[in-house]
Amino acid sequence: MKNNLIKFVAIALTGAMALATSCKKDDDATLSVAPEATNLVFSADGAKLTSGGTEIPNKSFTVTTNQSDWSVAVTPAGSWVTAQKSGNSFTLSAAANNSATTPAAATVTVTAGNAKPVTMNVQQSGSVQVTGIAVNPTTLELSVGDSELVMATLLPLDHTEQGLNNTLLWESDDEDVVTVEGGMVTVVGAGKAVVKVWLERKPTIYAEIPVSVGVSMYMSQFQARTVDGADYLFSEIAFGKNAQVFILGFDESKIENAYNRDFFTYDSETGELTFIGESGSYEVYYSERLNHFFVYKEFKTDQPHNAWWITGQGVCSALEWNGIGGGWRLVPEDFAYLVPKEDGTYQGHAWLRTEFSLALRRFTDHYSFNFISEITGDTQGMNLLDALGEGFNTHFQGMGGGFENGYFLITLTPEEGAPSPTTPPTGHAGFFALHFERLLTIY
Repeated sequence: MKNNLIKFVAIALTGAMALATSCKKDDDATLSVAPEATNLVFSADGAKLTSGGTEIPNKSFTVTTNQSDWSVAVTPAGSWVTAQKSGNSFTLSAAANNSATTPAAATVTVTAGNAKPVTMNVQQSGSVQVTGIAVNPTTLELSVGDSELVMATLLPLDHTEQGLNNTLLWESDDEDVVTVEGGMVTVVGAGKAVVKVWLERKPTIYAEIPVSVGVSMYMSQFQARTVDGADYLFSEIAFGKNAQVFILGFDESKIENAYNRDFFTYDSETGELTFIGESGSYEVYYSERLNHFFVYKEFKTDQPHNAWWITGQGVCSALEWNGIGGGWRLVPEDFAYLVPKEDGTYQGHAWLRTEFSLALRRFTDHYSFNFISEITGDTQGMNLLDALGEGFNTHFQGMGGGFENGYFLITLTPEEGAPSPTTPPTGHAGFFALHFERLLTIY
């Protein structure tokens, strides 16, 4: 009897130990997911899943447990998040192109036997839509023969429409100036155009790139040249009428005072320098002393040009006919060609310095200016002289007191009986009124 009791106790203890061991095994069962993630964020279109700012490749999780039976569930049921189980792993997915604009949440729970469940909170980000296009560069200044690639980027960079049709389309509003294909801008001719790029699926999202195609003057290509004892930098440039001019290698702050008004216009707000002369090849001289560009058109003739000229000291815009034995004489600072205007006047720009002397000429003849009392504008320190002693006011000199060196716009107005550059000269009949407008003062 005693032995039977001992045997029963032993069996009972063995069973209790086995039960205890079994319970301990269940209590110690572990369940984990890799990568470890408790808070997840899906982009609104389901394109990516991140945890703590790190994108999770393939949005896939591997479940590790010592239990053979495990499951995964998403709440609330029918949520925008799904979990697809396969083997010892599952893959999380979000509804494609979900366009919710307010965050939505779901809970993913993994269970396995008696192991402690693993719970993951899944959040949906708000929809981040494309709102604009950034381009680089934002403007183009090109010369004939150039081409340049424009880069376009959808904004914001973290938009959630990655899976949509984000094709960009390009066009030029003037293909006689530039063409564009895939962002590559190619110059066709001088002028201005606007290149536009837009989102094909949403044309209201676009960017525009202003393009200026002009003439580039490289100061590095200018060569030193001395004319009549004065030093210049010289180059021959082919200009196009109404083409923008880029002076490369030159201090831009000096351009506003350096350009020749007979051939260029300058916009101080935009910094645009535009050639307004006729298209062709010109000789360009730059004087560092005066900070001025002289522009000359060579005349292929051995006869004087049939137009009004002012000769003497001052900036010119063409060559001078010297009237002595024929031929053209180049002295960049000593003459000015008067350009005919629509109102019947003639205008030219000239540097006038102390003791300057001006004479009006056509072919080799001198013509009369008007009397001093009728000369208008900025005339302080100027004198009208009868230099030829013929009773005609043919020369005008700055020999009066108080004259200051400067750059002037000179306007010549023919009065009744005055000769015209389109008719043969008839002597000294008629007079020309003069008006001086000081543009710059140089000391």
